[in-house]
Amino acid sequence: MKVRVRLFGHLKNYRPEESRETEIDLPAGSQLGDLVDELEIPREELQFSLLLVNGNQADLDKTLQKEDLVSFATVAEGG
Repeated sequence: MKVRVRLFGHLKNYRPEESRETEIDLPAGSQLGDLVDELEIPREELQFSLLLVNGNQADLDKTLQKEDLVSFATVAEGG
């Protein structure tokens, strides 16, 4: 199944292509954590990130569906 992926902030370095959005082919039943592994994003890189599936916040155990839009955005810290 194909899912669409958008990576923002420092996570854009893990994009397989230079485009803003890319499609990744995953086995049916894959979870968000499987996508993170496929993109080779170290889990510690997600510490201050917002993970969204179709605009809704999600955890790594979220099961993905065909054509989902997955966004990874870094959360800015202030102080």
